[in-house]
Amino acid sequence: MPHFSYDHVHLVSADPVKAAGWYERAFGAKTILVGKYPDGGDRVELSIQGTRLLIRSPRDAGQSSDDVPKSRRGLEHFGLKVDDMNAAVAYIKSKGIKFLEEPRISLPSGNTVAFLMGPDNVMIELVKGK
Repeated sequence: MPHFSYDHVHLVSADPVKAAGWYERAFGAKTILVGKYPDGGDRVELSIQGTRLLIRSPRDAGQSSDDVPKSRRGLEHFGLKVDDMNAAVAYIKSKGIKFLEEPRISLPSGNTVAFLMGPDNVMIELVKGK
């Protein structure tokens, strides 16, 4: 069987540069690349401690083929590991960002989790292993 491993999360945003600024402020993300796709869409690539996050502007419906819908469904949230939940929550709150769910124990895993909302209604989970 081939080996599969994580590569990136790809988000769509009305303003990729502004959204990237939020991820920089909230999580200390570093901008790796700002540019354009061949279809003219804006593109920002970020790194959060080596985790790649790509953000693009919405596709023009006239440039999308039938197999690339204008709006996708499926991403419920993405998770970021933290080594100290209390410090991570305090840091993010100091940036004026509110949490949807304060830290709690997740019954299935026993991990401590907390949820916040990023730009463009992207939910983000912080995870601290037990």
